[in-house]
Amino acid sequence: KSGAALAGFAAAAKSTNGRVLLVIQDGYFNSSELNKSFRLGVAAFNEKADTQVIVTKLNVTEGAALQQRLAKVDGEVVLGIFADASIWKKLDLTNRTGAVIGSDLQLGHTLETVDKAVLASVERNYNSLVLKVAKDVLDKNFVLDPILMDPKALASGYIELRPLDDAVFDGTTSALLAEYKAVLVAQK
Repeated sequence: KSGAALAGFAAAAKSTNGRVLLVIQDGYFNSSELNKSFRLGVAAFNEKADTQVIVTKLNVTEGAALQQRLAKVDGEVVLGIFADASIWKKLDLTNRTGAVIGSDLQLGHTLETVDKAVLASVERNYNSLVLKVAKDVLDKNFVLDPILMDPKALASGYIELRPLDDAVFDGTTSALLAEYKAVLVAQK
């Protein structure tokens, strides 16, 4: 959830026309919480930057229909897309000028046209997860709760907003994101 809040903050920061389109696949894991958290991130940016970025939500069931809907959306609108591979595989985002923030893309391992359009993705940090699980096994500390649902997942580094490269966010935006991440971590 806090990853979605960071994504919302980043999307609002990248908006040049004051609009963000939040796309959530029907049945996507924890979608109502993602929607709330993403909007909280946008609201936090609006407060911090004294601006008014507006979020519109779109539910989708399949990628081809989303591609058709996006053809009617201003190319400058920032997209926040929370969907699985079945949606991403049907998208061609190469002609978009607005930023795209994704989820679970493991950047570099998806379709090339998606990788080039996506500026950042909310990701599971598997390196941290594997180290935690290995430590728990060695310590004989077995927990049945999913690690990624832990309220401290953002603080522990299990969830992160991973930019495509270091140039995606300028210094000011990077500093604002770090500040907002600290606020989210302190709330848990």
